[in-house]
Amino acid sequence: MTKAGFVSLIGRPNAGKSTLMNSLLGEKIAMVSQKANATRRRSNAIVMVEDTQIIFVDTPGLHEREKVLNQFMMDEALKAMGDCDLIIYLAPVSDSVEHYQKFLKLNKKRLNIL
Repeated sequence: MTKAGFVSLIGRPNAGKSTLMNSLLGEKIAMVSQKANATRRRSNAIVMVEDTQIIFVDTPGLHEREKVLNQFMMDEALKAMGDCDLIIYLAPVSDSVEHYQKFLKLNKKRLNIL
């Protein structure tokens, strides 16, 4: 019996989400750049482990919504959070804890947790 699960890679721009996905796949599937916002749409990659499928979802970085493109990218990331079985939040070691706290609040609103 085959099992499957979705894992969303979430974090701020340039946190290493696409790099992690490429590393897990052992191939360069996701575009990686030193410039922020290289990933503009969700992309899926399937990893097979015996009879289990893990579908990794690479997402655009979480950031403030200002321009229409930024709103679209933020919506892509939020949809991936709602559609997954597991969220992996990535952050550079130099990041403030404040960004993670914003993510937790955002996730609580998304999931309607009190």
